[in-house]
Amino acid sequence: MKKLIMFVSLFCIVSVAAGKVSTRVCFTDSNTPLVPFDSNLPNVEYPDIMVGTKLMIIVDSNVAKYWSGSLTIEGANMDYGVLSCRDCNEAILDCDGSVLPAAGERAQVEPWENTGVRGYDLYTDSRNITPGDWFVIDYVATNIGLCNVGFYDHSVSPFEPSRYLTFSHVPTRDFDGDTVVSFGDWAILAQYWCTPFCNGPDWCEGADIDRDHDVDFGDLTLFTDYWLERTQPPYVDYCAGSFAGVE
Repeated sequence: MKKLIMFVSLFCIVSVAAGKVSTRVCFTDSNTPLVPFDSNLPNVEYPDIMVGTKLMIIVDSNVAKYWSGSLTIEGANMDYGVLSCRDCNEAILDCDGSVLPAAGERAQVEPWENTGVRGYDLYTDSRNITPGDWFVIDYVATNIGLCNVGFYDHSVSPFEPSRYLTFSHVPTRDFDGDTVVSFGDWAILAQYWCTPFCNGPDWCEGADIDRDHDVDFGDLTLFTDYWLERTQPPYVDYCAGSFAGVE
């Protein structure tokens, strides 16, 4: 245990000394951080995110300096996940609720859209900046599959992402769409218990979670792993008038 504490302490000291702007991902209902599965395997960085799950992407820094960057979803990734900001002012396309105090009083989050890309530009104030959490952008998993969210540090390159946050989405367990995995969904699974010949796109109202064409103990195990998890309604407000809701 002492060795572990020393290792963690050393890691923190090295991180602070390096001085950087980075991201972390948390559940919105509890601020619980998601630990990346394996940073060396970007395709499974955040695995097993249930469709409908809402997460927070927090941009933080251990240095106090002016900074600008972006979070974007591009191309085919737009079919699998969406980003949204908080407290949008559509008149000036600014999102005050996504700016956190450490970024400074005049920090800004601005939504934008171009062909095949949607995202948010992030700007700290040029003064009154402190180390800490600077910005928060919400993320919702909308379809089964992989979604890459680009994180841009404009001081490094405004054209190429510094890294991708890669989410792997699995089928929802919120079969009845009431935004929580609970007894109503359990009743649907029980209704289809041992039912053969489940096929897409319905998959026995979603109860055939593993898509093996029947509802059995494999689906029950997958269902209970997400008991009482919350989901997001299918419409997301992007703040920009040209941004559409998720179908």
